[in-house]
Amino acid sequence: MNWWEELPLLSEEEIMDVRPAASQKAARSARKGAFQSSEGAEAVRERPILFSAPMVRAILDGSKTMTRRIIRHQDRVLSPMGVKLPFISGDIAWVREAWGHDAPDLDACRRGVENLGAVNYGPYYFADADWATNHTIRKRPSIHMPRWASRITLKVTDVLVQRLQDISDEDAIAEGIQSTGGGRYWIAAFDDGYSPRPSPVMAFMDLWERINGEASRIANPWVYALTFERVKP
Repeated sequence: MNWWEELPLLSEEEIMDVRPAASQKAARSARKGAFQSSEGAEAVRERPILFSAPMVRAILDGSKTMTRRIIRHQDRVLSPMGVKLPFISGDIAWVREAWGHDAPDLDACRRGVENLGAVNYGPYYFADADWATNHTIRKRPSIHMPRWASRITLKVTDVLVQRLQDISDEDAIAEGIQSTGGGRYWIAAFDDGYSPRPSPVMAFMDLWERINGEASRIANPWVYALTFERVKP
């Protein structure tokens, strides 16, 4: 008799119990971009994430601890399981935002940030109230922000895959929606007269369309929701 013929057979219930653990192990092994330390443990990954100026202000004032992003290749998503995402729990996300500097060149600005230069040339951030006083500085797109210029570092604590319209009131509040009193809600980071809404979810949907385009909620896309906490410098 061969050795494998002596192994006990598993019942269907036992097989089902094994599958989740095996699937999780396979998923961990397949994580794209995961690095291994010298001891063999998985190292923390760092990657950038873009935020608009109002969302940066909401992060800075502590009212925003969650963000939703549309998953690429919507036609390939059949369920929340097995979706490849750019972030996993434990990752570090450094924020890219609109910015500028008044240095003669980018390297001079970097040296000032790293305390290697005699003059501080910034960076200055578009989300800050004092940007108007630096109106001669050219606004640089967030996508062009280098790591050394980033002032906000986030740690991802949870990742959820769901349809956009499945958001709860609780999560809408975590997205930065706040009560304006009298059972009305909006996001304080926007101060341009947008009308408050009667529920956090309705206010979030208005915010979503503000960022992603009119009627973008109707498609009800698959999104990944990142819960994060700010890493203090």
